[in-house]
Amino acid sequence: MKGFDLKWLVHDPYAPRSLSKHYPVRFVSLQTLLPRAHLLVLTAALTEQTQGLLGLENLARLPDGAAVINIARGGLVDLEALRKEVRRGRLRCALDVTDPQEPLPIGDTFRNLPGAIVTPHIAGSGRHVREGDRSCR
Repeated sequence: MKGFDLKWLVHDPYAPRSLSKHYPVRFVSLQTLLPRAHLLVLTAALTEQTQGLLGLENLARLPDGAAVINIARGGLVDLEALRKEVRRGRLRCALDVTDPQEPLPIGDTFRNLPGAIVTPHIAGSGRHVREGDRSCR
């Protein structure tokens, strides 16, 4: 992503701050990050502290037109609150994980909602991953 000259803002209370010496990232609080996040990628573990991290209040802090990408755990996001924001056209999303159901049922409105992409959380189950195929690293 170096060619895009992105400004990476990171909220991770556990990552060593020394990483910013080696990577083009700046560690910030969640409250600082959300209003500036035009592209928000969730990669956090699901814990008591992160359950529902992106609920109605935090989703409202994102700028209009922001995209939420969840490749971590479905429980990080209040799916119904996100559905409302995407349905309104204020936010977009790509979800590889959902909660409480994963995968989402075939008839779920998220599957046909403009501004939403839903994929089945199966990337880590491919043979090339299990066998350590070096070409996918």
